[in-house]
Amino acid sequence: MVIKGSGVFYADGEEFGVQEGSLIRVEPEAERAIAAGGQGMTYICIQTAKGSLKQYTMTDGKLSDSKASWI
Repeated sequence: MVIKGSGVFYADGEEFGVQEGSLIRVEPEAERAIAAGGQGMTYICIQTAKGSLKQYTMTDGKLSDSKASWI
């Protein structure tokens, strides 16, 4: 996820622009590279092994009758 700035992302032969707010998901085996633009770029990268989150689904959460103060 790009937090600040902009640049170019490369994935498996395709290049595309990224900017603040861009979120990119890349398969572990994909070739990739990232280059900051002239003003620089700050981003967060989270990596995990392919298939390591299979045990988690949309039904993991539990509905609650209580609400946060701002709802």
